[in-house]
Amino acid sequence: MTILIVVAVSLLVIGLGLWGVASPTGLLAFARRWQSRTGFWAAFAFRLLFGGVLWLVAPSSRAPLGIQVLAAATVISGLALPLMGYSRYLSLLSWWSGRSPGFVRAWCCAALAVGIFILWSVIG
Repeated sequence: MTILIVVAVSLLVIGLGLWGVASPTGLLAFARRWQSRTGFWAAFAFRLLFGGVLWLVAPSSRAPLGIQVLAAATVISGLALPLMGYSRYLSLLSWWSGRSPGFVRAWCCAALAVGIFILWSVIG
């Protein structure tokens, strides 16, 4: 079950990465939908849960250390959200919305690479 969750989320990350490369403004419009307290706490919960699931599947993956590093980074970023607060969260989303399409595409290429790496690591 945990591997299925990781596969599903990695496909989501790949899809969002492709969307951002193809249409940075479309992805940013989608991201703006998360500018609420509900979106803030959803991001917190998602990062903690996905980081935990990544940690659980890491030993059976092709790249256990790489997956553990990503799991730890995901959990730490989730724990950092309440520490940074809702107003800074909104500021960060606003900052992202103001970046150039090239900047957004570059970050989406990185997300695409991470999603592909996770998928490759857990399948096989």
